[in-house]
Amino acid sequence: MPAASKQRPFLKPTDMHEPTFNLLDLNQKHGECSLTHPAISNSNVISATGLCLAFFDDDDGSAFSTSRVGGASANRFGEELFGQILLQQNELQQLFKSHAEQLQDALKQQTDARSRSLLASLEGLLSRSLCDKDLELARVKRYKSDLEQRIKQLVLEANLWQSKARSYEAMVTALKVSIQQAIMHENQEQIKLEGCGDSGADDEASAYVDENAQIPRIGSALAAGRAEPNRPCRRCHMREVTILLLPCMHLSLCQDCKLAVEKCPICSIQISAFIEVFLS
Repeated sequence: MPAASKQRPFLKPTDMHEPTFNLLDLNQKHGECSLTHPAISNSNVISATGLCLAFFDDDDGSAFSTSRVGGASANRFGEELFGQILLQQNELQQLFKSHAEQLQDALKQQTDARSRSLLASLEGLLSRSLCDKDLELARVKRYKSDLEQRIKQLVLEANLWQSKARSYEAMVTALKVSIQQAIMHENQEQIKLEGCGDSGADDEASAYVDENAQIPRIGSALAAGRAEPNRPCRRCHMREVTILLLPCMHLSLCQDCKLAVEKCPICSIQISAFIEVFLS
């Protein structure tokens, strides 16, 4: 037998995944072997086994093929192997997909947690800021209310002081008139006591005393240190009168004698109040 008939051809690893198998065509005359299509079949063609083995008879040059049962088992083995590979690929894809989904869910949960934490911190900061603004607004409102109350109080006080000022002005006017009348009355009495026999025109002229002229005269007399005042006190007759009695409006007492009497020394009316008059 030729040496080529003893060779055992092996299938390539890539051919194991294919559903069809190549057949060996042995030419006994020339001792050559060739691969043919599975559709070509004759008595000299044998099938390759799943183990890629072919046996040849050295005596008569005839080829032995494996049985049909061996070929069917090889086909089933290849199909099972291919199916296992596909199954493992599917399992790997499912595993990768599951891990990807888990990772995506974990990232989503982490992102959601961070977002919630950030929103919570922002809400807390905003709420604190709003609380501070509310407190500041409340303080401003209280301050405004206090200012309004203070303004109202000041307006009332101003009106009160204005009314007091008007009353004081009226009182001062009345006091001036009373002082002028008292001075005129005292001058008239003094003229009567002195017994001056002047004419009636002179009496009328002397009865009127200018207050503005009388006051500087009294001040200059006091500054000069005269012992006898022009208008002596009606009680002690030593010091000048400075106390106006109410309600009779008589200028008749000095500062030291105002508490020593209860009635006016001129008209004997009960004294209710004193007013100190500064003529200088």
